[in-house]
Amino acid sequence: RRSTRDLFLRLMTTVSWIAAGVHLSFVGLFSWAGVTPLAALNVASVLMYVLAYRLIQGEHALLAVWLMAIEVLGQSTAAVMAIGWDSGFHFYIILIIPVVIVSALTSVSRKAAFAVTVGGYYVLLDWHFRLAPPLFALPSHLLLALHYFNLVSMLLLLGLLCTIYFRMVKAAQRQLRALASTDPLTRLFNRRAMQELVQRECRRQADSGEATGMAVLLIDIDHFKRINDRHGHE
Repeated sequence: RRSTRDLFLRLMTTVSWIAAGVHLSFVGLFSWAGVTPLAALNVASVLMYVLAYRLIQGEHALLAVWLMAIEVLGQSTAAVMAIGWDSGFHFYIILIIPVVIVSALTSVSRKAAFAVTVGGYYVLLDWHFRLAPPLFALPSHLLLALHYFNLVSMLLLLGLLCTIYFRMVKAAQRQLRALASTDPLTRLFNRRAMQELVQRECRRQADSGEATGMAVLLIDIDHFKRINDRHGHE
């Protein structure tokens, strides 16, 4: 569990820096386009992601995740209201759901409730703003560029999430395999692991046609009980 939590925190750290950089670029873009409210909002977003990074480093990861989720919801909604649904800023809301689901920081019931809430909010946002006129009319070529930039960014972040989740699963499998095959005191292979090793070697020799045979070397230390009694079994 500790390993998967560490991987998730590394994911959130990476996302926080990527998001801060993207929002910083949006500050310049919206300032140039004359959409001053969105430029100011993106400054606030950069500061929120810096704060989220500090919270993660300070062992307040759950608070950081909630802060990032609120930022995505607020920023996406404001951008859709200001420059329209076709800008594609709503794509980022979709990313909240897999992030929360793979999180190792809260219970399954809370994850499910939050995922359903975010999904419902996205549907309502789509229904209300898809055909609504924006507050600021951007040139069509700029709006199209924003749409595809946000679409590609969302897909890249989704790919990053899938990669990290796959690593989390593999790490959990390694932990379970180690627990099942090693002695907790000595960290040496236990009987189950030794049987698997012998069976694997038998299959390898049968498949390769080798007839080298196998040997087992058994070593016993005389009077080792004295060491245990004097210094402890550990």
